Amino acid sequence: MLLIATAGVANAQDTIVMRNGKELVVKVEKITSSELEYRNWGNTNGPLRSQNIADIFMVKYSDGNHEVFSEATQTKANASSNASPYQTQVGLRPLVRSGSSLVYRGTSTPLFDRDLQTILSPELYDKFESANRLIKTGTPFSAIGYTGLILGAIWYPIGLYVDDMEVFITIGAYCLGVASLFIPVGEIISGIGKGKLSRVAEAYNAEHDLASLRLGVTPALMRAADGIGAGLSFSMQF
Repeated sequence: MLLIATAGVANAQDTIVMRNGKELVVKVEKITSSELEYRNWGNTNGPLRSQNIADIFMVKYSDGNHEVFSEATQTKANASSNASPYQTQVGLRPLVRSGSSLVYRGTSTPLFDRDLQTILSPELYDKFESANRLIKTGTPFSAIGYTGLILGAIWYPIGLYVDDMEVFITIGAYCLGVASLFIPVGEIISGIGKGKLSRVAEAYNAEHDLASLRLGVTPALMRAADGIGAGLSFSMQF
């Protein structure tokens, strides 16, 4: 039992192998294009530390994956047998959509275009760009619409309740009309783009056989003993 427990603890550790041969037993927190942030394994609630990517040769993760970093003038590649030819910056990790960006599961740092160019195949990167264009197209519509909503909510009551300010009723109504048109258009266009972005992440994860947790919430009709009612359906997919 002691041997099994010891093995379990050892397997939960990440190991950083430096270019000078030194090994650090740590818990990796975040990787950026220039540095790796971690906490010492013996004090995982302690201060956050960092190492320059240029000084790191490899990271051995607790799940058995390896992440190899090249010299600055060479291509960075994953040492896993499932490594992608386009995976040149970081190791294979599941992608998920967070808002209007793609991130690695368990992190909140958006991946920039230059990062995605290194990990996505050309076909998936084209789909990412298509999704990104839709999101960027829809965002100004939404911004105009929500601005109109705020202004309308301010000016319409002023015209309604303040003497000699009836002109603000017209202005407020116009702003609310703009909001009612632009907000749905913007949200629909952006929503289509975000849906495509989610499918890019799913395709990448499937392509590399990476587990990905997906939570879904959809409207649904539910049958009850006394009739039919509307509600939300929650789903979870691995």
